[in-house]
Amino acid sequence: AWPPGADGFSYQMRGEMVNFQQSDMVTGLRLDLWPTVGWTLERPWGYVKPQAGFRYTSYQLDNTAPGATDAPSRSLPVLSLDSGLIFDRPLQADWLGVTAGTQTLEPRLFYLYVPYRNQNNIPLFDSWQMDRDFDWLFLRNRFTGADRMGDANQLTAALTTRLIDGPSGGERVRASVGQIQYFEDRLVTLYPDGPPETGDNSGLIAQGLLNLSSRWTVQAGVNLQPDSS
Repeated sequence: AWPPGADGFSYQMRGEMVNFQQSDMVTGLRLDLWPTVGWTLERPWGYVKPQAGFRYTSYQLDNTAPGATDAPSRSLPVLSLDSGLIFDRPLQADWLGVTAGTQTLEPRLFYLYVPYRNQNNIPLFDSWQMDRDFDWLFLRNRFTGADRMGDANQLTAALTTRLIDGPSGGERVRASVGQIQYFEDRLVTLYPDGPPETGDNSGLIAQGLLNLSSRWTVQAGVNLQPDSS
């Protein structure tokens, strides 16, 4: 990775080659390459971070089913735009152990676009659904591993507030809430016969964090999905 220079551009190249071996199932090599270029405009009041990437994944397989290709591949662009504002106000009175500190209010918008690619001919070695927490709202792939790359046309809207302790400058309390709004159905599934995801939004995801001391932190989260009750 190359950090942002004076022009604000940053570059990253993620690469991985794995040799999967398992008994009585498909085996073989997987090469995954994901170069990205980003640009950052960051000020005390907020930031804008567009990023463009291209992910290429190819396989050389053995023990494939009759008629199945032994060299599937997948390539697609991954485009995102992360942006946020930062408001703050001073706190004079003690509250939750914060002495003469600062409270922030941080709205954030994150847009992600990944076109659909049919991946039914790609085996499942190490991909699975991501767990849903607050950080999940800003991921560029809803699957773990490299065998599945989720299609996306979505916008995340989130809000975070923090209490910053004055004397130490440390974050004492953080509370966040957010939701993804989907503009298209998600067609990529783990298995070929899996139904697409058709919900209009992710439901609300909230998370709270309390730093009790320099060594102890308590964190809790909740995910509300009305479509599935």
